[in-house]
Amino acid sequence: MEFGSARAAGEDTFRPADDCEFRAPGAEEELAAEQPEKGHQPRALQRLQDYTRQAAAQVKGLLASNSLPTDLQLHRYMRELVRALASLTNSAPESLCREVARPFEGLWNFWDNSPIALALKVDHLVYILRELEALLLAGREVMGEVAVREINHDVRRLLARTPLQRVAQELLHPDGQLIRGVQVHFALDLAPDRSHHRFSWWFSYGDRDVCESVLYWDEHFRYGGDSDSESLGMSDEESAASDEEMNTKDTETQFPNTRPKGSRSKGKGKSNCNAPQRGQASNQTTVSRQKA
Repeated sequence: MEFGSARAAGEDTFRPADDCEFRAPGAEEELAAEQPEKGHQPRALQRLQDYTRQAAAQVKGLLASNSLPTDLQLHRYMRELVRALASLTNSAPESLCREVARPFEGLWNFWDNSPIALALKVDHLVYILRELEALLLAGREVMGEVAVREINHDVRRLLARTPLQRVAQELLHPDGQLIRGVQVHFALDLAPDRSHHRFSWWFSYGDRDVCESVLYWDEHFRYGGDSDSESLGMSDEESAASDEEMNTKDTETQFPNTRPKGSRSKGKGKSNCNAPQRGQASNQTTVSRQKA
């Protein structure tokens, strides 16, 4: 079942969830019985996965039965969920803790376990549980998935602080960039309609070939084409001069094509950064370069 499908059928079909049923599973009893372990051993990781699976199934079941939490129930559930996750990751590596906390960013203060200045909705809880499922229950080795996500996060931060005029010099080397001990390769393309750039990057980690991309804008680059000139009310002469100026700028902003050719390591074949997929590549995001 897709989350939210019952809502599409009509909100009047929902009933308030019983106060006792909309509680995070095992948030107190199960955790109280657990003793802290030294290091994050397989058993501890299994408990984290089991808890995530149980919480996601519980919320799916409640929504499937058209039960919606009240604001009080939703806030209580979120607190119990965070408290349980924090306890289950108490001895986990910092990288795993960061990735478990990341879905809460902008929705809930994970580290203080407190609400932020945002009207919390059940859709936010659904999103958080989906992200935790993708991290912990996607069938991959969890710490390998964490390492891949950490690399991708560092790449996005690198792109956000790199001005367009320095991209060719700093990022588009044939040998790529070394990030967390992994060689990451980059490519930059301008959209056919000149509306944005697109950064792609790819790397190998273990037996996985990872390819991701983001949309990229730089305030010093003049985006748009003829349609922009027309919308500004330019004459034909002014439009032609504008096109000539932009074409000149395109000539000045040439980037080497560093996309891989032929087969890649691990026998995976050609890179296909034009079609990132969930799991191989996370949802496409945007990066904008603006004056500080």
